Amino acid sequence: MRRGTLGEAGVSASLAALQPEDEALVLEVHGGEVVLVVPAGIAVEAAVGASRVLRGTLRLESERVLTFEIVAGGGASYADSPMSHAERREGGGRRATAGVEGRVVTASDIMTREVITTRPGVLVKDLAKRLTYHRISGMPVVDDQGVILGVVSEADIISKRGLTVADIMTTPVISVVEETPAQEVAALLTEERIKRVPVVRDGKLVGLIGRSNVVSWVGSQGQG
Repeated sequence: MRRGTLGEAGVSASLAALQPEDEALVLEVHGGEVVLVVPAGIAVEAAVGASRVLRGTLRLESERVLTFEIVAGGGASYADSPMSHAERREGGGRRATAGVEGRVVTASDIMTREVITTRPGVLVKDLAKRLTYHRISGMPVVDDQGVILGVVSEADIISKRGLTVADIMTTPVISVVEETPAQEVAALLTEERIKRVPVVRDGKLVGLIGRSNVVSWVGSQGQG
C-alpha cells in the first residue's frame, strides 16, 4: 500500500466528488491495483467505507484489462479491453514507438508487468483451478520475496506426479533480463520450444513475456 496525490492516481471522477484534503490510497493487488480516494490520513481498515472514489485496474495474462471507477453518491463506469488498446490509452506507446529512434527494442518494452504467480507450497489441484480461472497455461513460481524458483504449466500437471507446485515445477528457469533484445527473446521462445519466459532483475521476477507479447510487438512494428 502507498499513499499519493490525486494526480498520481489519475482519477477521472467529477470534481464535485473530490475535496482539497483528499488523497489517493493505492493498494497493489494481484494483477493490478485498486485506488481509493479518501480524506487525508484515513486508516487503511476504514478506507473502503470512507472512500469518495474507488478505481481499479486489473491486467490479466489473457491479454485483457478490466477497469472500473465508482463515485460515492452514484455514478460508475466499467471497461473491458485488450491489453494493447489499454496501453495506448494510457500513453504507454513504448511498443508502438520503440525502435523508431534507432533504439533496440528490449524485453522491458514488450513484457507483461503485472504477472500472475504461484508459490511452491500451493496444492497442485488449487494450481489447476487458478490456471482454469485465469485462462492461462502456466505461471512463474516465486517465493515470498519475489525470487523466481521455477515455472509451472499445464504440461507439468499432466505429465508429473506430486502434491504441491514444488513437486512438479520446471527448474532451472530459463529467463532473460530487462535489457535482453526482443529479437533474442523471440528466438529463445522458438529454440527452447517454450510458451513464456520470465524477466528477472537480481533474481526477482519483474515481468513475463509470452508468445502473444512477441506477436503483439511484431504487429505494432509492422513487421512480418
